[in-house]
Amino acid sequence: MPAPPINIDLGSGMNTQQTINDLMRVERIPLQRIQRQNQVHELRAQAWEQVRNRTRMLEDRTRLLYSFAGSFAIKSVVSSDPGAITGQAAPNVQEARQNIQVLQLASQHQVHTSPLPEGQMPAANFTIRIDGRETAFEFRGGTPQDLLDLLKQKGAGRFESTGVRVDGSRLVITLNSGTEGARGAFEFEDPDGLLARIGLVRSDENRVATRDVRFSRESVVPIEGLTPATFDTGNDGRRLELTAQGALRVNVDRGEATAVVFKFTVPEDEQTEASEPNANATSPASVPERRTRRTSATVGPDVTVRVGDVELRAENPQVEADLPIPAAEATPAPQAEASPAEGEGTGETEQAEPVTRFATGVLLRVNGALERRALACQLTEESGCRLELPAGEIQGLYVEGPAGVSISDMQLVSSAPALVAANETTPARDAILKINGIEVTRPTNENISDIMQGVSLNLNRTTTGPVEIRVEVRSDEIVKEISEWVQIYNDLVQFCREMSKSGEAGYQFRLPQDDENADPAANIGGEGQPGIFAGDSTIRQLLASLASTVSSSYPAGQRSSYRVLADVGISSGEPGQSWDSLQSRAGLLQLDETKLRAALGENPEGVRALFASDANEDSIPDSGVAIAMEGLLKPYNRSTPDGLIMARILNLKDLISRNNKEIADRELSLSRREQQLREQFGRMERAVRENREMGQYLQRNMPQGN
Repeated sequence: MPAPPINIDLGSGMNTQQTINDLMRVERIPLQRIQRQNQVHELRAQAWEQVRNRTRMLEDRTRLLYSFAGSFAIKSVVSSDPGAITGQAAPNVQEARQNIQVLQLASQHQVHTSPLPEGQMPAANFTIRIDGRETAFEFRGGTPQDLLDLLKQKGAGRFESTGVRVDGSRLVITLNSGTEGARGAFEFEDPDGLLARIGLVRSDENRVATRDVRFSRESVVPIEGLTPATFDTGNDGRRLELTAQGALRVNVDRGEATAVVFKFTVPEDEQTEASEPNANATSPASVPERRTRRTSATVGPDVTVRVGDVELRAENPQVEADLPIPAAEATPAPQAEASPAEGEGTGETEQAEPVTRFATGVLLRVNGALERRALACQLTEESGCRLELPAGEIQGLYVEGPAGVSISDMQLVSSAPALVAANETTPARDAILKINGIEVTRPTNENISDIMQGVSLNLNRTTTGPVEIRVEVRSDEIVKEISEWVQIYNDLVQFCREMSKSGEAGYQFRLPQDDENADPAANIGGEGQPGIFAGDSTIRQLLASLASTVSSSYPAGQRSSYRVLADVGISSGEPGQSWDSLQSRAGLLQLDETKLRAALGENPEGVRALFASDANEDSIPDSGVAIAMEGLLKPYNRSTPDGLIMARILNLKDLISRNNKEIADRELSLSRREQQLREQFGRMERAVRENREMGQYLQRNMPQGN
């Protein structure tokens, strides 16, 4: 930098500016020392920020090793026929294998009309039902395009409607079910014959019309005068189960139905009680139940029971057989059974003793009163129980029985022939699989979760033979994550160690050396000077804790044989390394990828348990390297003032703030001091000049001697 201009005063002959500068330089030494301290504090704060960034990265990577998003928690579903069957596995699924052959894929029902010419069609009402849910249509007449628009509008969400003109004038309407499998088949009601006229449906004399009954909180209600049973519904409204004994009414719209069919089960303990008839009870006679195990039931008096080709007649017989049970017909209970309203006050009401038998029947409106009529259950191989509905104004069906009675797949059956699709492009079919030589069906091709526990499978195409499905850990991703974890750990340890060494040159945290008058002792990280973290107790404790965590032994779980990281190829180096090599890598980890892959192949759950396991079986990971590492780093990484690293950073910033205030005060004081020196030197110069002028005056005016 250029030298300041020399100012030589003519009065005293001194360079007063240089003198003032020299004096002020001495005055500024304490200020420069404080400024240098601030630079040191700022460098240390930056270094602590670097430590915090590295510890946070290590904590995040450690948490990933056992979290739901980590590779340990994600299993791969591998197929021996790639693309035929795909899927996803839950995090806690163990390695598993299954052979599956896809014989048939589930399909969506697709039907179409005949080609419809332009022209007006008559008004008509019709109903389309899919999976028990029906949509009523009111067509007010119009062209085929008007009918297509109506189908699109009201059928949206249930099925897809499209139209194709086959020859420029005639329109073919296609309906595509929105539900896969046999349950997605179209069912039609066509009272006005419009659907038959356009070629969408036809009558099938070999089939009768049926209508599903769905159970819901709105359709199942108590029966007045009887103890109401509590119940649950399931399987999308297809099942009704009594959870407490009593009676319930199922509201149905009978329509043209002549019978009702359903499947049912009765608890085993109730079957034994049912075998002892109660002559005083007025509840309907028990009916045989369709079971998949050996069962017994008591039927009412004067009954006929057919077992194979043998017909038995007896009073109150007990029937016991293994299902399928041959058809058995029981005489209905007498119709004299009074309604609840009629039985009141007669002394012949229902007994207070618990219901021990399962009874079914209908509620009729007779002369304005509600009457219960028991119906005998005819067992059939296909549909379980069949009740023939009597003539009359049926108000609903009733069920009476103990807790555990279950009714499912109830349908109303009509004597009229069923309407079926006249033009079927794709039938409604379930997927057919062969598992361990057994054929099974599923209504869908996607998200099949009941074949392999914890695995959701998707069927993409049929296969010519069994396909092996395996659930495997994602070894490549796990090795990659552990390798990155080791690198981040080493970076943190190496940074802290080098910032503690004297004369460190690996990281740029040194003060500028452009001030030749700076105090050399104030420098850090320079040649012969201590490092930024030299002697820092927090850094020493952090390094010691990290070393202890990665070298400790952890309890092995049921499936784990690994206790230390060295068991899976993570160590501080191979045995037999030179002392220099060990010293250069003191505290750092090395990864033997070959050994890690071998451990993953032999016992992946053991490797996972080494990093995180549930030692006390409370479903919360509480042991392992990752758990210990995360617990170690949390106190350091807290963003609050009580975080160990944040406390150091805040303390340094507080020192910098206080020093800045002191620097401002000192600079103001130095400015005043410089002004004071200038005034003092100015007075001195004036006094010297006045004395010189007085001397010159006296010299001129004093008489000169001889």
